[in-house]
Amino acid sequence: MALYTRMAGVNVCIARAAGVEFDKAAAIAGETIAQVIQDQHGRVIAVVSQRPLTLEDLRRGTFNSAVLAAVEICPNQVPPGVLKDVQAALERAEPSPAAPPGRAPQGASGAAAPGRTPRPAPARPTSTPTSTPATPAR
Repeated sequence: MALYTRMAGVNVCIARAAGVEFDKAAAIAGETIAQVIQDQHGRVIAVVSQRPLTLEDLRRGTFNSAVLAAVEICPNQVPPGVLKDVQAALERAEPSPAAPPGRAPQGASGAAAPGRTPRPAPARPTSTPTSTPATPAR
């Protein structure tokens, strides 16, 4: 999953450098990753659940992953309000000393970025994996 998240963030950064509106860039990058996870992994993300996610949950999570990665990779391409909201959410999500190790911060697992309503990219026909059983995205 880290590879897909990084790819989504890089795509947001490239699109922003080309003048694409931030929300559209993040939606396209997130939808691309959602489609890959749906087609190649049967909508299963092992670090989230062993069960397939709904397409809407998958889209919401990949949109948020794209935003989080863009904040890390190209913060100068992220609108100031979004950057501020994400940084504040990450600070609030810092695990407490009593939290079990290895817990992902809230938001990294698909919760909506604060102050943002995820908007999925325009719908496209979805395909159902027809090949061998899917392997979970990691």
